[in-house]
Amino acid sequence: MMFKHRMNLFNFTLAGDNIAVELLGQYIDLHNNFDFVEIVSRDDEVSFKWRRLEGHWVATSLPQFFTISVVGVDYYEVRGKPSDSLDEVGFFTAETLGDIDYNGRTAPVDSSDILIFRFVGGAEIAIRGQSAVASLAPFDVPSRERLMTPLK
Repeated sequence: MMFKHRMNLFNFTLAGDNIAVELLGQYIDLHNNFDFVEIVSRDDEVSFKWRRLEGHWVATSLPQFFTISVVGVDYYEVRGKPSDSLDEVGFFTAETLGDIDYNGRTAPVDSSDILIFRFVGGAEIAIRGQSAVASLAPFDVPSRERLMTPLK
């Protein structure tokens, strides 16, 4: 199923540096200040979860948890084993899938554009859906082993 409209980023935007999001006026640096901890997939929704780091450089005013959930998913692929460190996030054209292409756009231009999360170590998660929403709600933090189990 191909959507007629571009993916809607409901309550957040991707920052122009390709490592952060902006939510409620707050810059959330997912590369330097958060660890990626889990992917949760059910039906046509996929959620990506991060936890704030405890380093001295990380402001305690940042949220402890951060989640991006994509709903109405019509394309989803995980390539490699995601590390806990995000390297880049952005929108890319479907034609670049599998190619090394950096500096994605902060918003989709076309309905076929795909949101790609790249991780230190080379793993990628590519996803396209109707909309994406961000949340600061707490969640149970899984063990690293649970994170690495295949999704069903």
